[in-house]
Amino acid sequence: MKIIGEELLQKEIYMLIAKSNPSEAKLTFKSFSEKAGWVYVKGNVNEAEFSINYSSAVFDTLDFIQFFAELIKLKDDISIILDYEGSDPLLYAKKVDKNTLRFIFAHDYELFADDSIDDYSLLAYKIEFDILINKKDLLKEFYIILYPYLKNYNSSYTDFTDFNLKKAKEYMDKIKSYI
Repeated sequence: MKIIGEELLQKEIYMLIAKSNPSEAKLTFKSFSEKAGWVYVKGNVNEAEFSINYSSAVFDTLDFIQFFAELIKLKDDISIILDYEGSDPLLYAKKVDKNTLRFIFAHDYELFADDSIDDYSLLAYKIEFDILINKKDLLKEFYIILYPYLKNYNSSYTDFTDFNLKKAKEYMDKIKSYI
């Protein structure tokens, strides 16, 4: 498995996803916003809302975009561990067939916020969703929310990072060509 971001044990990721069974669902991304180094990707799976949050001050948004671009030619599985300044949300994707992916979003937002918990493992993460989704549909949803962000990108909001806008646009061009 390819892991983008913080290197967590592959075994733990597989143990976490083994606790869940995917179901067919409709995913819709609603927004992508970045303010002062905080990124929020909001959406719905069926009627349930979700928010993928990370800090672009410590985790490069380019890596997030790369994760989605790599889904185009995914042969096996891939994972990305984001950094929300101590909390480490996880995205995972696995090829099911030519057109379908298993797509998982799991996080430790509540665990990290609970001061009474000193230590926990990836196995304690909440699996927000575990879905089977058409790859083109997923990438189209991602492209729709990210394109306006890149088109109107203002480096003054993220002047503390070395975001590579040119490379991000290259990844987005690959996604656009695919969808």
